[in-house]
Amino acid sequence: MDDVVYQSTVKEKDQDLIREGRDKDVEGVYIRELILEGCRWHKNSLEAARPREMFALLPLLHVTAINKKKSGDDKSVYNCPVYKYAKRTDRYLIFRVNLNS
Repeated sequence: MDDVVYQSTVKEKDQDLIREGRDKDVEGVYIRELILEGCRWHKNSLEAARPREMFALLPLLHVTAINKKKSGDDKSVYNCPVYKYAKRTDRYLIFRVNLNS
């Protein structure tokens, strides 16, 4: 278990296949309705937020586990924390997601 890390992928176009149950071969979980604060998801990467828009909805997120040796260290990836509540403390931290930036 020490060699396992989360791998996350934002799914923008496959949402209909997942809702209809045709995407059963994929392992992992799908998380929806995550909210980004101070940025937005646009064209498969994080971008600065639009003026006067503090929050943006993240498209469907697919999370699975992989071996740590297979994961690459990419410099253009932001290790984004996911919290259960808006109060950002270690007590409410669930896990971290790697998002393209």
